[in-house]
Amino acid sequence: MDNKAIGIFDSGFGGLTVARAITDVLPNESLIYFGDSQRCPYGPRSKNEVLDFATQITNFLLQFNIKALVVACNTATAFSLSELKNKFSIPILGVIEPGAIAAVKYSSNKKIAILATKGTIDSHSYKHAITKIDAKCKIAEIAAPEFVELVENELKANSNLLNGYLDVKTNSALFKEFACKYQILFDQINDFDADTIVLGCTHFPIIKNFISELVPNKTIVSSAKQLALDLDEELKKLNIKAGNCNKVSYEFFTTSQNTNQFCKLGSKILCKEISNVKYIDPKNL
Repeated sequence: MDNKAIGIFDSGFGGLTVARAITDVLPNESLIYFGDSQRCPYGPRSKNEVLDFATQITNFLLQFNIKALVVACNTATAFSLSELKNKFSIPILGVIEPGAIAAVKYSSNKKIAILATKGTIDSHSYKHAITKIDAKCKIAEIAAPEFVELVENELKANSNLLNGYLDVKTNSALFKEFACKYQILFDQINDFDADTIVLGCTHFPIIKNFISELVPNKTIVSSAKQLALDLDEELKKLNIKAGNCNKVSYEFFTTSQNTNQFCKLGSKILCKEISNVKYIDPKNL
């Protein structure tokens, strides 16, 4: 039994979709979340730059004596997970392998489309992870880097969320614009005949309702739930799960100077009230 917190980091708000899944599966665990919003998005950045950011944030979170770390960013997972595991001694989990496991599990025709940022797509991390599980799977890799900025901007514009997701009905004008602008992208998925779509960026589940409207009858998966289950198994294996009487706490840090906005939007995504977010200048990491 170990009541120390679990560290989580992402390039911005998106990783809160992962944090939410962890709170559902592991309600007794305390979390410390770091959102690097000032340097978001990570997708267009180089591998070395993302690795530097990931190392900085990991060192910062280790100051709080965390017992495990979740890299809740697909680009950071693709570019830094193996290096972080080699450098640091605590258990470190990324989001790509759990997403691959879920995709193979749910795909019937073994045709899987990956929607992700350019960095994640260029790394071919999902393709490698999926075909390692099942070599018969065929993969369509589709970069959608604009989705991260869209999600961040729309959340800041106070768009309506339903259970942590952008709602189609109450954001109808935005959905029509989205459909018009990205129909060609979703036509690629239909032409490929994928029956399963992996949301290979933690920002993308927030627009899951938009995507499902444009590609109906597809199974849409993200790594969040599977990662939470994997984390549960890892904590059990190491005998470091928190006790039932643990006084659960959630702490939040961001490189965005607008901490009030982080509280407001983060609460909508996490589906739990966030009342105190601390600003961290990335220059001090």
